[in-house]
Amino acid sequence: MFGFYGIGTISEGASSQSGGLFLVISLLFLYQSSIHVKNKLKLYFLFCSIISMFLTLATVSRTAISAMLIVLIIYILYKLLFSKLNLIYTFTSMVVVATCSLLVFKYFTPILEYVERRLVSGFDSGANTRQNKWDRLLSESDNIGLVFGNGKGFTQTLTGGFTLSADSQFVRLILEVGYIGLVLWFIPIILLITFALVHLKRYTSESLSIILLILAFLIMSVTHEVFLVTIQASIFWIMISLFIGIILNKKNSSSNSHEIV
Repeated sequence: MFGFYGIGTISEGASSQSGGLFLVISLLFLYQSSIHVKNKLKLYFLFCSIISMFLTLATVSRTAISAMLIVLIIYILYKLLFSKLNLIYTFTSMVVVATCSLLVFKYFTPILEYVERRLVSGFDSGANTRQNKWDRLLSESDNIGLVFGNGKGFTQTLTGGFTLSADSQFVRLILEVGYIGLVLWFIPIILLITFALVHLKRYTSESLSIILLILAFLIMSVTHEVFLVTIQASIFWIMISLFIGIILNKKNSSSNSHEIV
């Protein structure tokens, strides 16, 4: 269960790691809810997704919560604007969400107040602390190093120890592989998003899940090295591969059926 650098266990005490994991699980349940036809199964997985979102909220990870809110807003807007709504499912979903929200507000008020204090009151101090750290790390490299990179392990040499201490996927990439390496790193990410957009209309659930998952990880990457944490990164690539495989399998099945006809 232990991940790279000892980070990434399900019971990991760091809020950023457990928050990211619960967020990924939330998106997986949301996908399951969208692909089932029976309303009972759709509502069951929607309920599981809501529970996982509340667990994400309970970790008080500012980055994970921010990513969750952004992808959730995009998901809801897309469903409202471009999808045919099942009225019974939509109404029941609204009732389930409202009921769960009321129960949370009634029985978990102290937790919500703590979350509010950490998100609002601690946002500026947390942002300033990380900004100062990023500036200090980047100042350790010369201009050539920033462009071409200083090599793998350079960040670890600066921070010391064996944990992921850059507090940003992008800062670590700039220090180790430079701005050129950062651009190259983004190429497969852009290709994945392009693939999802191309197939979004026909294979909505899988394509939308790819886009939301990538967006969530990019948001969390601002303040955490999520692509280096074993469990989070492993689940990310497993899910991305799964969604791509489902899309390609459906395309092949559709092509074969047309050839037979």
